Amino acid sequence: MKGEQDLAYKLRLLIIVRLCLASFILGTILFFYLRGAWLYPISYLFIWTGIIYFLSLIYIILLRFIKRLKALSYIQIVLDLILITALIYITGEKDSIFTFLYELSIMSACIILQKRGGFGAASLSCIFYGGLLDLGYYGIIPTLSPHEYELGILYHILINFFAFYLIALLTTTLTEQIKRSKERLHELEALHRHIVSSLNAGLITTNKEGEITSFNRAAELITGLKSEEILGKRLKDVFSELKDERMNGEMGFLRPDNRFVFLGYSISSLVDEKGKGLGRLIVFRDLTEVKRLRALSIMGRFAANIAHEIRNPLAAISGCVQVLNQELKLEGENKRLFDIVLSEVNRLNILISEFLSFSRPTPDKKERVNIRKIIDETLKLLTKSKEWRENIKIKKALLDNVYIKASPERLRQVFLNLFLNAIEAMPDGGRLSISMDFPTRGFVNITIKDTGTGIEERYINRVFEPFFSTKENGTGLGLSIVQRAIEELEGRIELKTKIGEGTEFKITLPVAEFL
Repeated sequence: MKGEQDLAYKLRLLIIVRLCLASFILGTILFFYLRGAWLYPISYLFIWTGIIYFLSLIYIILLRFIKRLKALSYIQIVLDLILITALIYITGEKDSIFTFLYELSIMSACIILQKRGGFGAASLSCIFYGGLLDLGYYGIIPTLSPHEYELGILYHILINFFAFYLIALLTTTLTEQIKRSKERLHELEALHRHIVSSLNAGLITTNKEGEITSFNRAAELITGLKSEEILGKRLKDVFSELKDERMNGEMGFLRPDNRFVFLGYSISSLVDEKGKGLGRLIVFRDLTEVKRLRALSIMGRFAANIAHEIRNPLAAISGCVQVLNQELKLEGENKRLFDIVLSEVNRLNILISEFLSFSRPTPDKKERVNIRKIIDETLKLLTKSKEWRENIKIKKALLDNVYIKASPERLRQVFLNLFLNAIEAMPDGGRLSISMDFPTRGFVNITIKDTGTGIEERYINRVFEPFFSTKENGTGLGLSIVQRAIEELEGRIELKTKIGEGTEFKITLPVAEFL
C-alpha cells in the first residue's frame, strides 16, 4: 500500500514537471519568435503544447480511478519520448537544442520504474532519435532544418546514444543507493521505536523549550497518561514535582485514576552529533512497590528482633514450668492446665524459631552431599518423631551416588518439612513415595508424593506464601522455608495436587557430581 502511494506521488510530480517544462519551452520559443530569431513554424509548437496539456489532464483523471499505476507509468514514459521526438522534429531535427529532454525522461523513468524502466527508456530514446535522423538523412520524411545532413551525423547519433545509456546507468545506481539508504533508515527508525517501546522504564524527551516530544509505552503504563494527550505540553505542567536542576531524584505523581505513585527519575542532556543541545532525556521508574517492600523489610527486621528477644524469656518460662510440673506433683485439673501451658509455650517456641529461620536465614556452608543419604537420615528421624504413625507406608525409588552442593542441615530441614506435610495430609494412613530421576543432564529431580486429602484449587497459588496455612495449628512458614532453601540452591519446586488423590512436590536441583 505504501509503495502504491509513493508511485502515485511520483506520477503526480511528473505531471507537474511536464506541464511546467512544456509551458517554459513554449514561452521561451515565443519570446525568440517575436524577436524574429526563430526559424521554424510556430504553429506546430502550439499543437505540441496543446497535446501535452490534454494528455496531462487525462493522466490526472486516470490517477484518481486507475489501480494499475505501474502500467500508467510505462504509458506516460513512452508517450513522453514520442512527444520529445516530435518536438525535436519540429525544431530542426539534428539541429534541435531539445535532445536533453531525452535525458530528463530517462532520469524520470529510472526514478519511477527503477533499473528496467530506465534502460528501457534509454533504448526507446535511441530508437526514436536514431530513427528520426535516419528518416531525415535518407529523405523519407521532409526536413524542417535549413541545413543539409553531413557525413558526421553518425558520430552525432552515437554520442547521444552513449549519453542516454550513461544517464540511465548513473541515475539507476544513484536511485538504488538512495533506496537502500532509505530502507536502512526506516529499519533504524523501526528499531529505535521498538527499543523505546520495549523499555521497561518510562522515557520522555523534550525540546529546548521544555515541551514533550516523545512519551513511550512504559511511561503511559506507569503514569496512566496517553502520549497523544501530553505531546507538545510543557514538562513542568505535567510533572510539577520534577526538579530540573537535579540529575537524579524521586518525586510523587498522582495518576488520573487517583492512585499515587513514587517515581525515581534520571535527567540527561539530549545532544546531536556536534554536541549541540536539543533538549532533555528523562528516564523514570515506578518505585512504589520498591518503597513498600523496603518498609516491609524494615518491619520484618524489627519483628525478627522482637521475636529473638521474646525467645530468650520464653525458654526460661518453659524451663520453669517444666521444673514446677515435676516438683509440685500436680494432679487433676491443675495438671491439665500445666500441660496446656507447656504445650502452648512449645508451640510458640516453634513458631518463633520458624519465623526467625524464614526472616533471618543464616548463611549455610555448602558442601558435597549425597542426596540419598540425606533422605534416608531424614526418614529415620521422621519415624522416631512423635508425628509418625504406623499406618504410613514408605516407598522409595532413589538413585545412588548423586551429589549436590548444599548444607546438610538445610537439606534435612527441606525434606523433613515436606515429609511432615505429607503425614499430616494422611490422617487415616497412606503411602509416602520418594523417587529420583534425571530430567536432563546436570539436574536431578526429587519427587515426594502422598496419597492424602490433596489441596483445594483455590489454595494452590498460596501454599508458598509466608503465614498461609490451612491447618488449625500450622505456622504457615514450613513451605515458605522450603521454597527459599530450594531457590538458594539454584533449583525450583513444583506442586501437583488433586482432591482425594494426594499431593506431589517435585524438586529440581543442579547436580554437583554423579557416579
